[in-house]
Amino acid sequence: MLPCPPARNFQKVDAYVPLYSTETTMAIWNTLKDELDKAGRAAQGALDEGKLRLEQHRAKQRAEAAAASLGFAVYRARAAGAELETERYSVLAANLASAEAEVARLDREIAQKGGHASETPPV
Repeated sequence: MLPCPPARNFQKVDAYVPLYSTETTMAIWNTLKDELDKAGRAAQGALDEGKLRLEQHRAKQRAEAAAASLGFAVYRARAAGAELETERYSVLAANLASAEAEVARLDREIAQKGGHASETPPV
């Protein structure tokens, strides 16, 4: 018969002793929350700037279409041996001015938000 191992004297532990204190754990969670909030704000900022740049691109396309309409109207009138009617010219020029004003407004908005409006490629 094999001998029995000697009985060990285990001490009873009454309370759980955490590895980290509550303050340390809360500080870690607060830091994590702050970093996630910061990343969320950065992502939202990027989305907002992307929307502005898309809107700017569309405004540039509208400005180019308005300029093309004005140019074609003048070309067609001159090809027919006449001048473009004043009313027609006024409408087309107002459309072009409006579109250019929208592009300028969006350029300013992008510059305010920290983007560089000059970095957008021409359409």
